[in-house]
Amino acid sequence: MNRSEYAATIRDLLDVHFNAGAGLPAEGSGPAGFDNSAETLFLSPIHAEKYLEAAREALDYAYADPTSRKAFFIAKPDAETTPEQAAHEILAAFLPRAFRRPVSGEELEQYLTLFRRSQQDGEPFDAAILYALRAVLISPHFLFLVEAEHDPRAATALRL
Repeated sequence: MNRSEYAATIRDLLDVHFNAGAGLPAEGSGPAGFDNSAETLFLSPIHAEKYLEAAREALDYAYADPTSRKAFFIAKPDAETTPEQAAHEILAAFLPRAFRRPVSGEELEQYLTLFRRSQQDGEPFDAAILYALRAVLISPHFLFLVEAEHDPRAATALRL
């Protein structure tokens, strides 16, 4: 995702109205002049740090704004809902939107594990779920469009 795509995606995902991509490094352009050609896309350590910083800033901004917070903070622990259940509900809704595709139970479990570890370290619910959401926003499945593996049997079935 280039800088402008990142800003637009964060705006839509978190309902925030600021340029979340402003602090990201400028993209190089490929020989065809496009700034999102596959051969020009990479994630250096400095880029990764900038994306982490942008994710933190975007989530902090969204969390501080009551309207934006409603876009992703859809559950909260209470007398009837455990922290684990609330985190599951938030992540189950957020991940498919962030990854722009359905997610597997295994993928959901990876982010729930991050939430659990943060809670075990003594973090309150809100900080722990924000930690897991930051991980989503720096995942290659968020930053890049990961195409599904090609199944030659599916192509053969379509031709029949």
